[in-house]
Amino acid sequence: MWEHVGDRARSAFSGGALQVRASIAGPAVAQCTSMPLCARLATFVGSLAFVLTVASGCSDPVEKRTKPVAPVVPDGGPVLPPPIGDGGPVLPVGACVPQNKPATPTPWQQPHALRRNVCSPQEATSIVKCLFQQQDCQAQVSAACHACSVSSPADPYAGALIVSKQGETPAINVEGCIAALSGDISANGCGPKYVARFECEANACEHCVQDEQAFVACADQADRSVCAAQAAAATCADPYLATCFNGENYLEVAFNLIKIFCGP
Repeated sequence: MWEHVGDRARSAFSGGALQVRASIAGPAVAQCTSMPLCARLATFVGSLAFVLTVASGCSDPVEKRTKPVAPVVPDGGPVLPPPIGDGGPVLPVGACVPQNKPATPTPWQQPHALRRNVCSPQEATSIVKCLFQQQDCQAQVSAACHACSVSSPADPYAGALIVSKQGETPAINVEGCIAALSGDISANGCGPKYVARFECEANACEHCVQDEQAFVACADQADRSVCAAQAAAATCADPYLATCFNGENYLEVAFNLIKIFCGP
């Protein structure tokens, strides 16, 4: 019986670190500390720029920094001149503000048609545990289930999980799920539009990836400025996100994607 990743599956997926490929350009590796933040960084996982390490219970890098102590200025001290321009805040050089940089679109890989009763819950659990946790890899999984749930970027169509290299942790194909549920799997559909938003954010804010809070703030600002068109187009995905990014951690999301692509 397929569950919404019930207690048995959830306990099977507890603990351990996993990796999801995220749309942040460049070689930097960041840690995310909350599911909403991880969701923002990891939902666009089709064929993107680098692997983001996600570990449960990781500490906030911002909290580790020592806050600067403001100097004490006696009464009658020097008065700063008024700011030049619009009077807004003066940002330091290298501050995490969006940069208007052209992004090269990622080639779109269409998802395969959603299939019914190809994988059992036990097979889905074994696939997720093996690929993400290197556990239960001796379990028997049918060839049909494996072909439906796992694919590579070189395949004609994408499955629920995408493995770029042997031994590499798979990407979760949320955008493919969005495309399939929306009824348009073409390069003009909602899936590619969803990816384009996050690729634009990643390109505009790639200089902020070492600081999670700064990156998210920059991406929010980009959605209102240099990425406004992409953010508006990506709202087509809103009706499908609760289904396609469903779970309390990425193991559960992966399990539920296999259910959508290959389950009942």
